[in-house]
Amino acid sequence: MNIIYRFGTIAFLNLCLIFSISAQDMKKSLFEEVDKKVEEAKAAGLELLSPTNYENALNNYSEANSDFNEGANLNKIKEKISNTLKYLDAAHSKSAVATIKLKSPIAARNDAMKVEAEKHSPKLWKQAEEKIREAGEEVEDGDIPDAEEAAKEAEDLYRSAELKAIKILYLDETWELINTAKLEDAESYSPKTLEKAISLINNAEKELSENRYDSDLPRNLAQQAKYEANHAIFVSKFVRNFEDSDRSMEDLLLSYEAPIQKASSHFDYEAKFDQPVEEVINGIVQKIVELKTNYQNESQKNIDLNQEIKILKDELGGLSKEKSELSAKMARLAEIKAKYEKVNNSFTKNEALIFKESSNIYIRLISLSFPIGKATIEPENFGLLTKVQNALKEFPKSTIVIEGHTDSYGGDEKNLELSQERASAVKQYLIANMNLDPKMVMAFGYGETKPIGNNETKEGRAKNRRIDLIIQNAE
Repeated sequence: MNIIYRFGTIAFLNLCLIFSISAQDMKKSLFEEVDKKVEEAKAAGLELLSPTNYENALNNYSEANSDFNEGANLNKIKEKISNTLKYLDAAHSKSAVATIKLKSPIAARNDAMKVEAEKHSPKLWKQAEEKIREAGEEVEDGDIPDAEEAAKEAEDLYRSAELKAIKILYLDETWELINTAKLEDAESYSPKTLEKAISLINNAEKELSENRYDSDLPRNLAQQAKYEANHAIFVSKFVRNFEDSDRSMEDLLLSYEAPIQKASSHFDYEAKFDQPVEEVINGIVQKIVELKTNYQNESQKNIDLNQEIKILKDELGGLSKEKSELSAKMARLAEIKAKYEKVNNSFTKNEALIFKESSNIYIRLISLSFPIGKATIEPENFGLLTKVQNALKEFPKSTIVIEGHTDSYGGDEKNLELSQERASAVKQYLIANMNLDPKMVMAFGYGETKPIGNNETKEGRAKNRRIDLIIQNAE
């Protein structure tokens, strides 16, 4: 009896499995096309562009799935699927006009989503969502004037939600720190630092209100304000504790000298405090620059040495090579190396940074500057550009690429345009003053997309505002 029962159970389970597999295959056959169409509709944003048709499509799609799971009549399920496809087709046909009419509010919605406006400004977000749905419905009904009016209201609501979210993300935490600093009696113990924090955060708010589409500057101002608020808290605690202790002003100065001496000793520099602290720091900075320059020079020597080794290995690997070919290659490499050294030595370290990458030579024009927001080459840059011309004469057969770069302050499109204008200005100047084939000189603007320094610091932004000149395939 037990054996019969076990065999019966196994048979029943196998039968259930067969029915399950059969049901899966049937559902795939029924829903494969509509599943794909629904996903395409989501990706196309039809929820916004044709909300009524999209909602009707999803309702029928959901009902078709429920009917299938409940074992409903197959014709009924097919009808719901057919309705889903019909509404999706209608949504697609309406979306062409809506794509144009709702372009601005959808862009505003995307910007608001980036700063989590739905979370930080839920009331405005909800109003904006209702208004953009209204605009989509008006497009569906063919009422374009009302659609345009609702779209404008939706855009304004999204922008307001975005601004509120940005302020929460960038400013609220800093204001809390400023209030904490006040509780630490910073107004008495560190008033200048506290005042600086408040000034920075007010400027950040002003920038956000006037130009919310460039968040780099206000974010940086907010970060500086946050630092100064923390700074004020630290200074307040330090001054209060110092006043409560038995230490003298001499003890205070000596306590700050010791770590600076310890740090400078790590790169073989002795910091001496029998002079103003500014001179001590200048000495440390000069030593760091010297070490950095020596490192770059040694790195370049290693690159040259590796090239020589590669040539030798290549030649030793092919015994059939002529000795004269090897000598010619080595002589050519030595010639290029000498030209590179000549170019490198023609610029001071404050004028340009010269380095090689593969067969390209880079001239990073550190001291080339432009008026704010302009691409005019000023007379004070003529001397530097004369040195550039002399450098280019060493490589008459090479292609020249001029790259313009900016920091992150300002709008992305404006920075891209400005960097292109500056690169083109340098190109035109060189062509006008040299016998260069215009086809061999190219200029590209990259805006803020290729930073080499930290855009959150003044020094980093200065590094990023630059012109790079590349001598390609130097020979």
